[in-house]
Amino acid sequence: MSDLSRNYINGSIPTSFGHLHLTNLSLFGNKIFGSIPDEISDISTLEELVLEYNQLEGNLHSSLEKLTNLRRLTIDESDFPGKIPDWIGNWTQLDHLYLQGTSMEDPIPSTISQLKNLSEL
Repeated sequence: MSDLSRNYINGSIPTSFGHLHLTNLSLFGNKIFGSIPDEISDISTLEELVLEYNQLEGNLHSSLEKLTNLRRLTIDESDFPGKIPDWIGNWTQLDHLYLQGTSMEDPIPSTISQLKNLSEL
């Protein structure tokens, strides 16, 4: 577990995080900007990714589809434009998905129905 919440970290998410063996990565409430690096998808053990209340932007890269153990994704209050990606249905372990305050728009993909464990959206 790596909880770096509310540490006033300024900058982008280091690509080297992709080499870490983590189940939880929380960067909540910092001053992190830029996009989520593709290398985050290399953390095959990742179950929780908490990035809310930062200055992240850009699209959710398709490489994130590889995070098949993900149970919780929190990206509230970040500028992610476009639609919720169809591949989100591959995150079959996901039980919490928080997208409030993002720039994502309708329609919600039908693949979200594959998230049988989803209890909060």
